[in-house]
Amino acid sequence: MTNALFTDLLQCLGPLGIFLLIGVFLRAKIKIFQQTFIPASVIGGFLLIPLLSTRH
Repeated sequence: MTNALFTDLLQCLGPLGIFLLIGVFLRAKIKIFQQTFIPASVIGGFLLIPLLSTRH
C-alpha cells in the first residue's frame, strides 16, 4: 500500500469513525433516540451530511 493511498484511506475512514462515536454518545444520552430505536450509525450519518455537502 502506497503512502498516498494510506493517507486517502485514513482521510475517508477517520471522520466516519469519529461521527459513529458521536452517534453512539448521543444515542446513549438522548432519550428520544433510544425510544425510537434509531441506530447510532444513522445519527452519526445525518450529522456528517452537512460536512460532506459543503466539501464539494
